[in-house]
Amino acid sequence: MPNTSGSYPMPYPNSTAVPDVPGDVLLLAQEVDEQFTAIAGIRRYGNVAAINALASPRAHDRAVALDTGLEYRYSGSAWVLDDTGWITPTLNAGWTGTPSELPAYRRLNGVVYLSGRASTTATGAAAYELPVGFRPSGNVVGRTDANNVSFRYIIFATGGVGQASAANATAFSFGAMAAFVADA
Repeated sequence: MPNTSGSYPMPYPNSTAVPDVPGDVLLLAQEVDEQFTAIAGIRRYGNVAAINALASPRAHDRAVALDTGLEYRYSGSAWVLDDTGWITPTLNAGWTGTPSELPAYRRLNGVVYLSGRASTTATGAAAYELPVGFRPSGNVVGRTDANNVSFRYIIFATGGVGQASAANATAFSFGAMAAFVADA
């Protein structure tokens, strides 16, 4: 409601005044944040230096550097960036990688991505095996293409990556497969 001068009353003595946030409120906010991140399993810190300064981390602890958004995992002796980079798998018998787009996989912040192309003469056989730490917790099934022919693919919880349909695939595209959360 306007005052007698026709203006609205200011909640503070002047327009530039900002109330101080009591320390108790800041501590409460920090405690809530810590409880939330403890439940989620990932702790958040301002930067890598703050992560490295943590006392007594345990193997497989996870932390996010808020300045970069990158996730780190404690290896048991040091904090390491949870990005493996692209890894080229050994293809199973009957599969041949496309030279300009060799199959590869990577884990970035706990999510596994596949890329590349390959062809096969081995109907229904897995192209390669994902190692532990790169596998989904359950089978992942979807659709991809091979030379404009759509067919089903499967990524097994046991690590096999390949076709789920009966047709042979030429230039099978791994990059069109869905990314998935690693089994840890």
